[in-house]
Amino acid sequence: MMEEFTVQNFDLLYEEIISTVTENAADTALNSNEIHRLQSLDSLEDAMQAINKFEECTFSNYIVLEKQKCFGNEAFRPNRKATVHWEGPVIKNVCLNEYSGVPFIIVGRKVLCCHLGKDKAVAQKKRYAESTNRKKATDNASVRRRKSFQHTKKMDCPAKIYIYHMLKFPGFQLKKKSEWRMRSASKKLRDALEKNIELKHCYVILFPPLSHHNNHPVDGKMAYIKQKVDPRVIEKITELSKSGVSENKEIKRLVDHFVSHELFGGQELPVKSRRFFPTMKDIRNIMRRCTNEHKRSVTDQCTVLQLFAQWQQENEDHRLYCRPHNVAEEGETAETFMAAASLS
Repeated sequence: MMEEFTVQNFDLLYEEIISTVTENAADTALNSNEIHRLQSLDSLEDAMQAINKFEECTFSNYIVLEKQKCFGNEAFRPNRKATVHWEGPVIKNVCLNEYSGVPFIIVGRKVLCCHLGKDKAVAQKKRYAESTNRKKATDNASVRRRKSFQHTKKMDCPAKIYIYHMLKFPGFQLKKKSEWRMRSASKKLRDALEKNIELKHCYVILFPPLSHHNNHPVDGKMAYIKQKVDPRVIEKITELSKSGVSENKEIKRLVDHFVSHELFGGQELPVKSRRFFPTMKDIRNIMRRCTNEHKRSVTDQCTVLQLFAQWQQENEDHRLYCRPHNVAEEGETAETFMAAASLS
């Protein structure tokens, strides 16, 4: 009896979030094997769209593990010290760029890992636990702690997506492959980097197969629960929140209509997963982020600056200083709002 009751509770808890996959939906769903494991795209925007499509089709979620400094910088121009490649690199026994006679330079790379990968906050959690225990032992006030049956969601999943940003130089293409020709062309290319030469940006993506996911389900109800909300759905919720809709149930109804009639108008709806049908908690979190963004509005700052100008005119003997908040641009440092006054 206890086991049946637990299963029923589980189904009731998630009946609004997920639904079982019907045979018709399974026949029409995009199989992950149909997606090319290696893709080469011309822009970063196309690369991110391909990754979003991959996550949608495989019911997976990836987060940033590593990103090099110059990755995605379309204005990047290499110098003479840059390394010229003709093929490679090789990741997981897969050559990302086979020899085609066109030299290229690697600008940078970005690595995305499964969100259930390695826990990188073990030391931070340990320090927090030690600090909490120390306060509990020394302070008279009790420290409120939440019971957690699972200390982390991480499952040491090794699945990763590799994205390489490359600069190709078709004007230095070789017709025949030989070590001498490649060395000579590489030297000529490095000498010509300071000039305006023809170049082409390229983003090569290596997607992992589903077999690389370990220690967690990649299909079924549990996989659907752990999906992230689609960016288009987040944008719609933010738009509704800014327009004045404050009821969670009303936003959920409007989002369901948006997914059914606008995102997939005239098409068969996807599996009712968290990606396109967010939970009430997801909606509340998105609305809260939208509200917090409004709290950082510059309207109050402009009012304070006007008051400071007025006070300086009225009280010339007082020393008043106000530094407005500014967003850091390239080559600049961000500054926070600060106000100070010295009355003489």
